[in-house]
Amino acid sequence: MLRNVPVLIAVLMLGIVGCKSDSEKAASDVVDKQQEVVKILKGVTDKDSAMAAKTKLIGVAKDMSELASKWDKKKLKEDEMTKAMDKYKADMEQNHKDIQTEMERISKIPEAIGPIMEGMMSVTTSGAGMHP
Repeated sequence: MLRNVPVLIAVLMLGIVGCKSDSEKAASDVVDKQQEVVKILKGVTDKDSAMAAKTKLIGVAKDMSELASKWDKKKLKEDEMTKAMDKYKADMEQNHKDIQTEMERISKIPEAIGPIMEGMMSVTTSGAGMHP
């Protein structure tokens, strides 16, 4: 009987910590994708890295569209989604600031701004919220 106690505790902890509602998971997915965009932008230093980043940003946009479709199909309740977005609001705001900071930095690299703007356009039109 005592052998099963650690397993029971682990299962209970996972139940307490790891259970997100669908709305929380959707908001968390948005935060994760925003953080991925920030990471991609931080790697831009010249035209070549901007071209590579553009490809990655288009991939993120595709992922975000797929996530938006997935969550639309689940028909999340608006009040639950609002609560979830509120829970992640600080993270989303920080990601938005980080994206702005990186875009300002990249704007000083003339040969990089074109490809990055193209990539960012695909992200912002992907159907999943990039803004808090």
